[in-house]
Amino acid sequence: DTSTSPPESNTNWVAVPAALISGNGFDYAVDGPVGVPVNTPVAFDLSHLPAKQRVGYGWAVGGVPANGAAHFISSTELRAFGVPASSFTNVAGAPQILLDLQPLALTYPSGLPLPLTVYVAGTQPISYRWKFNGTNLTDNGRISGSQSSALTIAEVFAGDAGTYQLFMTNGVGNNASALMTLAVTRPALNNGGGWTLNGGAVIASNVLTLTDGAANEARSSFLNYPEYIGAFKATWTYQDVGGGGADGAAFVLQNDSRGASALGGGGGGLGYNGITPSAALEFNIYGPNVPGIALRNNGATGAPYSPTTPINLAGGDPIGVALNYDGATLSLTLTDTVTHVSFSTNYLVDLPSIVGTNAAYVGITGGTGGAASTQKISNFSFVSLPNLTVQPTGSGTFVFTWPGAAGGFVLQQNSDLGTTNWSSVTNAITLVNGQNQVTVPAVAGSRFYRLTLP
Repeated sequence: DTSTSPPESNTNWVAVPAALISGNGFDYAVDGPVGVPVNTPVAFDLSHLPAKQRVGYGWAVGGVPANGAAHFISSTELRAFGVPASSFTNVAGAPQILLDLQPLALTYPSGLPLPLTVYVAGTQPISYRWKFNGTNLTDNGRISGSQSSALTIAEVFAGDAGTYQLFMTNGVGNNASALMTLAVTRPALNNGGGWTLNGGAVIASNVLTLTDGAANEARSSFLNYPEYIGAFKATWTYQDVGGGGADGAAFVLQNDSRGASALGGGGGGLGYNGITPSAALEFNIYGPNVPGIALRNNGATGAPYSPTTPINLAGGDPIGVALNYDGATLSLTLTDTVTHVSFSTNYLVDLPSIVGTNAAYVGITGGTGGAASTQKISNFSFVSLPNLTVQPTGSGTFVFTWPGAAGGFVLQQNSDLGTTNWSSVTNAITLVNGQNQVTVPAVAGSRFYRLTLP
């Protein structure tokens, strides 16, 4: 949190998953259990958080609420402070695993970076080898760290689905991590894989619960890494369960300094107010403000909202939402899945100019005030629609280029558009100046190319 309010009383504070890698438990009392050291220096691993989420924030270490109150200590400022893992892992003997792969089964959106880390102690030097489906991995333009304790896949593709395991050896012995199974999908709710949940939002059974029937809530959920938004298609089902609730939700594209941890104000702020730079399609369900929609920028919320007759966003029925953006026009269609009536409208808008670039964090926020609601999101899907360009090099090859932020796409080729014989181009994808590039040789006859998501 960037404010100075204590986490016991300010919902701007957001819990982050942080594994304890060194130190003992703490106690706010002067004395702790006999024989158990307390209040010793502790180290938490925050390496899985994007860099922009690790600097310039106030931090607090605390326990779960007890008797209606949580206890926190050491609220301080962290500014790019880091300690090498070796400071905590200088232990003699065969390789010992301090922190294994977690979770062991992960469903992850294609196109996003994926870091896998195992924390290891033991007599140095320790040699490492990552294996994928039992075969040694090697570094390339997309994979790094194959012979270290930290493996990074810069852009996950469908072909990366399978099992991963780290093997480690030193002069004393050897060891192996747990076996992790990775499934790769298009960006969807994925039971929370690849998402950051803020303020109490929950993803379970591929349903996002934004607000859960309590007053004064502010919640948000964002994909962990920016997506290409120069053109895209997004669909989901929205429901104000029971109907007649407050205040509403927003589909948000943003490049706030908090990244995927961005969270706005509750009530009429819809969990969105204060997030900037950003663009949002707002859904108001609070009766006095007229249930309806508005396209807003930079965290602005509040009346007026345009009605969506014959669709009643606050009526309790599941509402299918379909957004299509072609780079100039944002088209919206709402469909009541019970009565089957629909509403459509268009907005002329330059989304990349609003958020500052053609990539942004994609997510949904929600809020309640004095009146509460249970708001759920299901069937969420987001697909970038990148433009593919080709340029001859003058040396018998062609270079195909598309935005690097449009991850997970595969270049395919076909010699006859009258057939379905598309095959994937296996030439390496490299990232050059923020653009994905593939170089292919010129061939005799016609050849057609396309981008596709597996």
